[in-house]
Amino acid sequence: WWIAATAACFALGVVTVEEVGTLITGSRPRVAFLGAGARAVSFVTVGLIAGTVLGAAQWLVLRVRHWVVACGAALGAAFCLASLLVDVAGVPFASKAGRISFLLLSGLLFGGLTSWPLTRAGSRAAAR
Repeated sequence: WWIAATAACFALGVVTVEEVGTLITGSRPRVAFLGAGARAVSFVTVGLIAGTVLGAAQWLVLRVRHWVVACGAALGAAFCLASLLVDVAGVPFASKAGRISFLLLSGLLFGGLTSWPLTRAGSRAAAR
C-alpha cells in the first residue's frame, strides 16, 4: 500500500502541474524541455503537492510531529534543487544521464531533509 500511495501522490502532483500549465500556456508542458527556472518551479509544485499528500498518509503510521509539512517542503526543495544542480552541472535534463542524476540527487536530498524530523522523533521516544 505504501508504494501505491506514493505513486498516486506523485501522479496527483504531476497532473496538477500539467493541468495548470495547460491552462496558462494552452499546451501541455513537457518538463524535460522547460527552461531551468520553469522546470524548478514545476518540480517545487509537484514536490509540495505529492510530498504533503504522501506525508499525510505516512503520518497515520509514523505519528511524527510536523511530518506532513516537513515531507511536503522537503520533497519540493529536493526536486527543485536536484533539477537546478543537474542544469548547473551541464547535463541535459532530457537525457538519460540527466534523469538518472535528477533521481539520485533528489532522493539523497529528500532523505537528508526528512531524516532530521525522524531523528528528533526517535530521540523523544527513547527519552520516554
